[in-house]
Amino acid sequence: MNASFTPLLLFHTAPAAILAGAVHRDRAAVYSADDTASAFSANVQRSSTMRKTHIPALAAAMMLCAGAAATRPAGLRNAAQPEYGARISLSLGPKAGKNRLTPPESTFDGNAHTRCVLEGQPPYTFTVELIDRLPVEKVAFAHSDYEAEQAPKDIVIELDDGTRIEHTLALKRPENRRVMWQEVPVGRPAQTIRITVLSNYPGRVNWGGLGEIAVLTSADMDALLAVPGYDPRAPVFIRIPPESQAKVEVHLPRRVEKGAYPCTLFDAAELESLRKALNDRPRGRPALEALINVADGALKGALDFPDPKGTPAQLTDRSCPIARKHSDLSKACGTLAMAWAITGKQQYAQRAREILVGYAQRYADYPEHKGVNRSDTGKVMAQRLSEAMWLIPLIRGYELIQNADVLSADDRRDIESKLIRPAIDFIYRATVSERVAALEKRQPDWRNAEPPPPQRPGPVGNWLTFYAAAAITAGAVLGDRDLVDLTVYDVKGYLRDGIGEDGLWGEGATGYQMFALQALVIVLETAARQGHDLWGYRNCQVKKPFDSILRMAYPDGTAPGINDSGRVRLGNWSTMVYDFAWLRYRDPAYAMLVNASPRQLHMTEGVYFPTMVYDELPEPKSTGYGSAVFRNVGYAILRDEGRYLLMDYGPHGGVHGHYDKLNLLVFAGGDELGGEPVMHRYEDPLHAGWTIHTVAHNTVCVDQRSQSACTGRLLVFEDAGPIKVMRGEAPGAYAGVLLDRTVAMLPDAIIDVFHCRSARPHTWDLTLRFNGTLEGMAAPAESSEKLGDRDGYGHLTVAGRSSPAGAWQGTWVGKAAKLRVAAAGSARPQVMACVGPDNDHIAIVRQNGPTADFATAMWLDGWGPAAADLRLVDTSDPLVTCAEMRREGMAAMVVVAHRPGVWRAAGWTSDARVLVVRQQGSKRQVLMAGGTHAESGSFTIRVDSPGSAFRADP
Repeated sequence: MNASFTPLLLFHTAPAAILAGAVHRDRAAVYSADDTASAFSANVQRSSTMRKTHIPALAAAMMLCAGAAATRPAGLRNAAQPEYGARISLSLGPKAGKNRLTPPESTFDGNAHTRCVLEGQPPYTFTVELIDRLPVEKVAFAHSDYEAEQAPKDIVIELDDGTRIEHTLALKRPENRRVMWQEVPVGRPAQTIRITVLSNYPGRVNWGGLGEIAVLTSADMDALLAVPGYDPRAPVFIRIPPESQAKVEVHLPRRVEKGAYPCTLFDAAELESLRKALNDRPRGRPALEALINVADGALKGALDFPDPKGTPAQLTDRSCPIARKHSDLSKACGTLAMAWAITGKQQYAQRAREILVGYAQRYADYPEHKGVNRSDTGKVMAQRLSEAMWLIPLIRGYELIQNADVLSADDRRDIESKLIRPAIDFIYRATVSERVAALEKRQPDWRNAEPPPPQRPGPVGNWLTFYAAAAITAGAVLGDRDLVDLTVYDVKGYLRDGIGEDGLWGEGATGYQMFALQALVIVLETAARQGHDLWGYRNCQVKKPFDSILRMAYPDGTAPGINDSGRVRLGNWSTMVYDFAWLRYRDPAYAMLVNASPRQLHMTEGVYFPTMVYDELPEPKSTGYGSAVFRNVGYAILRDEGRYLLMDYGPHGGVHGHYDKLNLLVFAGGDELGGEPVMHRYEDPLHAGWTIHTVAHNTVCVDQRSQSACTGRLLVFEDAGPIKVMRGEAPGAYAGVLLDRTVAMLPDAIIDVFHCRSARPHTWDLTLRFNGTLEGMAAPAESSEKLGDRDGYGHLTVAGRSSPAGAWQGTWVGKAAKLRVAAAGSARPQVMACVGPDNDHIAIVRQNGPTADFATAMWLDGWGPAAADLRLVDTSDPLVTCAEMRREGMAAMVVVAHRPGVWRAAGWTSDARVLVVRQQGSKRQVLMAGGTHAESGSFTIRVDSPGSAFRADP
């Protein structure tokens, strides 16, 4: 009997990036004479000394090469590249700093243009941990192609056997973008290599760094790291429910004439309408009262500006007392000005003027300094993001009191020339005229053109939107057309490159997406009143992030906190931005958030705009969202009424990413049950020591090391109603390792199959982290052991160990529900019950060997009886995994094939890549994904070409 079949919507082979990583030929992985034949020993000065270990042959070779050119031996591999499993770390001396956007791995990626940018003065040390002890023939160095920057000169290479090689690099910049390599022979086996830069050739700027470092080995890295049976070109079977595409009409505000105020978020007529709504509408009066209360509080006491000669802000904490004082003064200025604009009371405008004049008198004297963010500087604050956030309310305050008759000509001159303009120039590291001149030279028609694609691919930093909000507000208020146009030009690039086709901000963190929108609404509204339509740009590109948050939200109206983001609650202060989205697009789906979000006129941290809608909007009867795939950020979501599973398979997420590929988030029973660890601020050591690491997430960690930053691949996605399934893989998380996860959502259980494979033996740890307390787990003694000493393991205290003969079972008791979990392994696993740093109750399921399969089942009490048995069925085929769960009156099975072709398991014959079977009594429901047939006895599913199909007994 043939099943009904819907054609597959997506069928393709692996992306080029995955293939490149799989065959290890990316960039300079193979290091041969073709790279630069002219740059060998003629460019290398003789090593000055070698201490501890003297190698006569090595010294002789270095002397021989000192004055003669030579070609490189063909076939050497750069073992320091991430795809070969190398781990790169950087330690800084007391006078050195690192740019936050350039990780240490950038100096080992085969591209001398993308490098780790070091600031200040050496020493600093790169530590390279190779995947194994390998024969290291040479270490090669290349300077970057930035002529103005500092270039490393004296270096020391140290091996883990005690060998120490001191060397002086010649200053050799790339010629015509050809890397000028300088090689230091080594000729010894090593696994850990430390490279310390002791001095620099001076530059015109106080930053620089090595363009590239290569650790060259003769080992056949491809053979060493090949994963048995892995096919990176295997087809994928993804069927995504289509989305409705309604036509969008943009309702722009009127353009404001030059010299008219207000001119950014509302004009004079809109301000009058706002005054009326605040007095006439029930939602308006509390907002007005709150504004007056905050403004009255800001009138009290003397103004207390931080002393420019005193302690700078944000040295060790972004919310230090000095930073809070600056921020409070700034927000007070904006709030006072708003209070004057609404009430007309002069005392509010006068106090706002005093704050503006006070900062105009002091701004030049605040010293540029570094703080907790070692990659940036500030004056009032210690990073430009905070500087921009401090500046926006001041500029808006200046805008709103333009008509208050409290500003003298000298006041206006000082506020504009000593505060607003220099602060904008500082944020952008250039004056407006310098930026315009550079653009006109590079792109003469830039005012009407698209910005070029970014030189470095990756997410657009959310902080850039706040730079833009400050700049365009300043341009509008100062009547500076160039500054307005420059900002619009920049923001076009942010909207094009920062928002994926799936609608999510590229950093993949919902909190940062909402943060960016808080700045973008200021930019878009101001641009519209200055004659630029960014709301409609690229077919309303900016509507997508407003929509995507709704499609991504949990059933309870919160959005998951992924990467460096806490869980976002829709309908609070963060969603006040939807006022502007509703005004411009009139989308009924936004009405619920406009109605639920508080009404606010005063300024709070990050919220520098007033809410504008005070009518209760009609809401649609229902707005349901189904299963979805967010392709750009790589989130696959299965959902039904009340349940939600998210697998993170996509890009790392830039500077805000976590090492958590194939992490699984679970929502059921009215709350999030498991997924991300507690978010810790960057200043908190737990952020770098715990939150970002693999073991803190619901995924697999190998050899107690965190995954590499990588992009996985979605292989299967199918929502067949009662049965839903998704499967992803991460071949780049660890060199020579394949991680493959399949998750099936059944009406009465969630079954999770995790397959791990390598040619080499490993320790495989599956983290089970769920919210609440683990029943029966005793509190660990003070003397209890830590599970490890690095990559987050040092924060796990072992409370107990077990190795059950059957499936391990545990129950997490949360606020909303009891989540029951069973876990089994292909070998008898060891289970460690642990307590994490936030009193998280975590179970680590551990197996050892070249391969490991894990099966996990999850259910709530209301879904049916407890699982009586969970096991991995022997298929006699290492590339076919079968998990079976049995409970009273019901049995379920998930079979995952890691190879093409026909397989046989548990009474079924099929060529499916995933087969899910649920049987209750004599009735079966079967979902076949990525196959042409599935048969068991008289039950048959058959389709003409590989695809997905579902059949249920009547």
